[in-house]
Amino acid sequence: MNDFCDCCRRPTGACLVLREFRDLVADGGRERARQRYLDACRERAEELEQGGNLEDLRKRVIGSGAPVDAALAAERPEDTQALQGAKQFENARGYATFLLLLGSTGIGKTVAASWVLREFCRRHDWNSGAQGTNLFPAMFVVASKLTRLSSFEDADRHWVEQIRKCGLLVLDDLGDEATEIGKNVVVELLLDRHAKKRRTVITSNLVAKAFRDRYGAAIADRINEAGIKPTLSDGVSKRRQPQELRFQPRGQP
Repeated sequence: MNDFCDCCRRPTGACLVLREFRDLVADGGRERARQRYLDACRERAEELEQGGNLEDLRKRVIGSGAPVDAALAAERPEDTQALQGAKQFENARGYATFLLLLGSTGIGKTVAASWVLREFCRRHDWNSGAQGTNLFPAMFVVASKLTRLSSFEDADRHWVEQIRKCGLLVLDDLGDEATEIGKNVVVELLLDRHAKKRRTVITSNLVAKAFRDRYGAAIADRINEAGIKPTLSDGVSKRRQPQELRFQPRGQP
């Protein structure tokens, strides 16, 4: 037969006060409670700083096209070289047009790009176009989507026009646009955005020489002129490595 708590008249196993007390007196309980309190304070401070709800901000970032895992990681990003370059780009809003993150897979390039997008969304309203237009303030575009572009489709032309004119553009994994149409769109797009001084973040697994060979000297020179290009020497991927599969003989645990 269950005992009942004096404070809430619920079974003792269902009493939240007793449960929290037991958690507190358990090994490491005080440190866990302290960390929960600090996390709650930090989240509240972020809410006050950006003038809204963190869940709304998350929706803006994901609504701009950022992958969910990268958007979540950008809320408390690891201090990688890519993130340091992103912060430098954020602090150089007056003059830097491009952020170019070149490096191997898994060193935090996409998370850093999502962090820049998140900071942009802090300063702007919900990611919908200005009144009377269909343009997005910010867009996150995976380069492989450019492989499906057709110069004959109205929807594709409209999408490219949105990419061309948005206030902040993230082009992720540049170099994956396999078609010649996709590559030409990238070149024209970057030249136009440079001319209009619209901010653009580029991530790519290409090395610097391969990037220049693929997109041409005109693009490389403009990025050198008005861009931030941090050296990303983080050699080890920060993505979770696949676990080795082990098979046990049938009947053994």
